[in-house]
Amino acid sequence: MHLEVSKPISLYDEKLSIRAKGLPVQSLVTFHLKVYDAAEELWQSKATFRVPEEGCLELDVMAPIEGSYTSVDGMGLFNSLRAAETTIEHFFLPSQGLTYTLSVWAEGKKMANCFLHRLLQLPDTQKIKVREEGIVGTLFLPFSQPPLPLIITLGGSNGGLGEQRAQMLSCHGFATLALAYFGCETLPPYLERIDLGYFEKTLKYLETHYRDRIDFNRVGLYGISRGAELSLLLGSLWPSRFTAITAVVPSSVVYDSMRENGQPAWIYHGKEVIPAAPLPPFPRHAQQPISHSPSFLEGAQNKLQFEQAAIAVENIEASILLISGGEDQMWPSQFFAHQILQRLQQEKKSLNIQHLDYPQAGHRFTVAYLPQVGTCVFLPVAGCYLEAGGSVIANVQASNLAWKASYQFFIQNL
Repeated sequence: MHLEVSKPISLYDEKLSIRAKGLPVQSLVTFHLKVYDAAEELWQSKATFRVPEEGCLELDVMAPIEGSYTSVDGMGLFNSLRAAETTIEHFFLPSQGLTYTLSVWAEGKKMANCFLHRLLQLPDTQKIKVREEGIVGTLFLPFSQPPLPLIITLGGSNGGLGEQRAQMLSCHGFATLALAYFGCETLPPYLERIDLGYFEKTLKYLETHYRDRIDFNRVGLYGISRGAELSLLLGSLWPSRFTAITAVVPSSVVYDSMRENGQPAWIYHGKEVIPAAPLPPFPRHAQQPISHSPSFLEGAQNKLQFEQAAIAVENIEASILLISGGEDQMWPSQFFAHQILQRLQQEKKSLNIQHLDYPQAGHRFTVAYLPQVGTCVFLPVAGCYLEAGGSVIANVQASNLAWKASYQFFIQNL
C-alpha cells in the first residue's frame, strides 16, 4: 500500500489531505496519529474505515466507522487528539513545532508509517525578546519585504505571555508582537489598575527601534476575552493608531478587576478610564465548575450603569472582526457582540465590521487544529474552574474556522 500526505512539512494552521492507496477491498483499516507535546505528554487519536471497492481511503471525504471522531473530517485525527493520561488538561505547543507519527494498520499489522512536521513559525522568522522600558513581549519578524504591517496580540484573564497566536500570524506575512500586560515578570501580578500608557509606550518603543521594518500606518490588534475588551478600548481611545481589530469573545463594556477588592482594571494618568459595569458577586473557590454568564446578564439589567460602562466603539476608525460563541458560559460574548453592533448602528457609524457567531461554541477559541480537552477553564481570579461552554467538537470546529477568518481579515485590511 501507499500512504500519501499533501504536505509532510506544514504550518500548524494548514489543512492536510491524507489518503492511502492499494488497500485490501472491504478490509478494516485504522489510522493512528501520535505526538508528544512540549510537556512530553503523549497524545493520540485513531480512526477505523472499511475500504471501498477502489481500494483507496481519503480522509477528506469518508467518515470512520469508529474511532476518536466519527464524522467526515479531513483533519479529524488532529482535532480529536487526546492525552494518553486522561487527567492532562492542556496541550503544550513548543515554539519550534511538533513532529507527529502517522501509521496505518490492517489486521493487526502496520502497513505504512510516516512523520509529519508542523511548524509554528517560518524557519527564517526572527524572534526578538523585548524587555526594555518595562515592556514584556516577543516580536516576530518574518523574512519579507519591509515595511510589514504589525499585529499586537493580547491575551485574556489568565495573564502571562502567550506567543502562539503571534507566531502563527507571523506566518501569514505580518510583523507580530505577543504582548503581556499583567501576570508576567516585572508586570502587575493581577489584572487591576493596568495603565494604558503602557501600550502607548510599547508603540513608541517599536516606532523608535523598528521603523525600517514595520509600517506603523498599518497596525492591528488581536485580543481574546479581556484582551478583546482591551483591544476595543484602545481602538476607541486612539482611533488613528489602529487599522484593524479582531476581538474574540469580546465584551461591549469595561469591567473591573473581578477580584474581591473591586479595583478598576484599566487606568490612564492614574484615573479609572470608564466606570466599570455592574457585576453581581459570583461564587469563588467553588468545588464544581460554575457558569459565570448569568451574573453578567443580571448586571446588564442595570441599564444606566451598564450604559455608562460602554466602550465607545463608535470612535473606532479601524475595521472590526467580532467572534463570539452562542454557548459561551464564561461571559455572554454573543450578547456583547450584538451590543457592539447595536451601538454602532445607533451612532450611524459606517465601519467595515464583521461578526462571526458560532451558536454551539463556548469561550475557548484557539489556533486552528489545536486539540481541546473538556469545556472548563481555571480562572485564577475566581480560584476555581468555570464552565467555558460549548462542546469539545463544536469548540474545535469553531476555532478552526475562526482562526482562518482572523488571518484572512488581517490580510484584507492590513
